[in-house]
Amino acid sequence: MPGVKAMIHEAEKSLGIHGRPNDITKDYAARNGSGFRRQPWCNMAITEWARRSGNHKAVCFSTDYAYTVWHAERFKRAGRWTADVRGVRRGDIVFFDWNGSNRVAAIDHIGIVTKVANGVVYTIEGNTSDRCARRTRSAATIVGYGRPNYAGGGGSTGGGGAQAWGGLTTVRSVRSQQQAVNYLRWLSDLPVSGHVAEDGEGGPETLRGVRWVQGTVKTEVDGQWGAKTESAFTEYLKGNAKHQMHIAAKVKAPSGSPALRLGSVGTRVARLQRALMKAGHRLPRFGADGEMGAETVSALKAFQRAADLVADGEYDAESAAALKKVVG
Repeated sequence: MPGVKAMIHEAEKSLGIHGRPNDITKDYAARNGSGFRRQPWCNMAITEWARRSGNHKAVCFSTDYAYTVWHAERFKRAGRWTADVRGVRRGDIVFFDWNGSNRVAAIDHIGIVTKVANGVVYTIEGNTSDRCARRTRSAATIVGYGRPNYAGGGGSTGGGGAQAWGGLTTVRSVRSQQQAVNYLRWLSDLPVSGHVAEDGEGGPETLRGVRWVQGTVKTEVDGQWGAKTESAFTEYLKGNAKHQMHIAAKVKAPSGSPALRLGSVGTRVARLQRALMKAGHRLPRFGADGEMGAETVSALKAFQRAADLVADGEYDAESAAALKKVVG
């Protein structure tokens, strides 16, 4: 029977296939021309899973797609596109740009969502390292998603559906929202016992915390940490004396050895992120999460350019020395 379950079941049956030509590219090429047998096949995989599961109309609008940009544009024309990760859920077709531009024209890759939890989007993707595999993705590289009109449900786009709160947004990850809630509670001298768990899991507790933040910083209380909430939160911090004293006393530039680069994780990355923010380079989506993604690299490059360094996005001894002059 067509639907989300059938679509994901077909994707799971392809797990482990690799190389090209393969069963997916062969079937696609049989209908669309032999030239597709050895071409990039991430969107071919979505097409084949949709056809085999009876979801070709819902997922592909009865069209075979091999080019991700055209597929995303078709979702847009149908009014079933969300240029965000807010509300993304199982069965959605998610589109990526590895450079983090958030532009449909720059989309590189596609997958199907199997689960969303702890601020992470879980997928099955074709042509990921030339194989079909499960992957975990963050908001940093997601341009948006299409919501197929599956039989038996699938809802409308816009991040609503049955979920009152999607948690993950393009402004902040769930964990970053939780950290912001707890930080504002600390600034407000509220007891630690009332802090939310910083587990990256969006739920009622975090929703209440976000709504409390919105009320405190005097912006619309809707439970969604969007651009307006981020702006109000930032302005509130600027006027908070305790916050200014805290960042002045606590933030120091970390060592530049060994070098930190895209993909680095850990305490030193978090310290670098805090130092960059102190130096005036904003990290609005993920904050000091200890993961060196595209947002952190972009901020580091901006700092390097301002310091007349080579803007290569790698934090080495030279960058550390320059950052230390600015933040200590």
